[in-house]
Amino acid sequence: MRYILILHESASSRMLLGKFIMSEFSDAMVTEVPTLEECTDVISSLKFDVILCGKQIIEKGSTKLLDIIKNNQLNTDTPIVVLTAGTSMDKIKDLKQQGINYIIKTPFTPLELRAVLSEALNPRGRREDSRISIPGTIVRVLLDEYELEGDVINISKSGILCDFTGKKIDPGILNSTDISVIFPNEFNGVSLKNITCKFLRLQVLNWDSIMYPDCIPSHVRVVWQIINMSFEDNKTLNELLDKATKNIYEMH
Repeated sequence: MRYILILHESASSRMLLGKFIMSEFSDAMVTEVPTLEECTDVISSLKFDVILCGKQIIEKGSTKLLDIIKNNQLNTDTPIVVLTAGTSMDKIKDLKQQGINYIIKTPFTPLELRAVLSEALNPRGRREDSRISIPGTIVRVLLDEYELEGDVINISKSGILCDFTGKKIDPGILNSTDISVIFPNEFNGVSLKNITCKFLRLQVLNWDSIMYPDCIPSHVRVVWQIINMSFEDNKTLNELLDKATKNIYEMH
C-alpha cells in the first residue's frame, strides 16, 4: 500500500493528479487537501509515502511546509515532490538546499510525473510497505452467504491487493473486513486465516454486458489495509515475505 498526499490549491488539479496516480499505481491511496492547515491535520494521523505539492503552496512559504512535516512524528522523513512552473535555477537550488529533492517543471508528461513519483516512493526502500507478488496465492473473503475467492496480486505487512473475476462478485465485498490468504505449494500451502482488514478501494476493470442495461461487474480489483492478525500469522507473513524477497534477488 502506498499513501500519497496531494497538497494543491486547485480542485481541478487535485482531481487530475489523483486520477493519474490511481491509474498508474494500482495500490495507491490518495488524500487531497487544499491548504497547509488541512495538511497539518491529515499528516498528524496518517503516515504518507510521498507528499505532492503545488507551486502556490511553496511560493507561500516552503519553510513553513518543511517545518510542519519535519516536526510531525509520523512524516518527518516523507519525501516532497513539488510541481512548479517558471522557477529559476536559484529557486530550485534553494528548494533542494531546504531538503526538497524532487521537482517537476510544468508542463510535464505523464511519463515524467510517473518517473519522479516512482523514485520518490522507492517502495523497496521501505521494508514495512514492500509489496511482494507471489504467483498462485489466493484470497478468500467471507461474505454473508458464501466465500468469494480471488487472486492476490501483491501483499505486504500493511496491505493486500486482489483481483476477483466471475459472476459472484457481491456488493457485500465493500463491507468485508475478514479475509484469509492461502499461499501456493512452494510455500507449503501456508494460510493466514481471519485477517482483520479495512476496505480501502475497489476498481471495476470489466463489466458483464449480458444483462444489459443492468450490467454487473465481472472483474474487480480491491485494496485492503491489514489492521490486525494473530501473533502466529504475523510471524508467518514476515517469514514468507522474507523468503519471497530472497527468491527475487536470487533470480537476478
